Amino acid sequence: MAQVILQPNIPVVGLIQKNQLWNILVVNSTNSQFDYCRLEMVLSDRATGQEVLTASTGQFTLPPGAKQLNINAYPCSI
Repeated sequence: MAQVILQPNIPVVGLIQKNQLWNILVVNSTNSQFDYCRLEMVLSDRATGQEVLTASTGQFTLPPGAKQLNINAYPCSI
């Protein structure tokens, strides 16, 4: 079974800017490369559950090991 770990790198407190949401470490713990990957994000208000922001990356390849994603690495639609 494949396992991919997503670890966001965002400030613990304070305001978060849209471009900081894509600062994510992606770890592919398998020996296989994954082609045609894409991340989608839905940010919701904690109190109301209402969607505040939706976004997605462009397509990327995920080789074995760790890969740092950020807003500049892949086209993002926010």
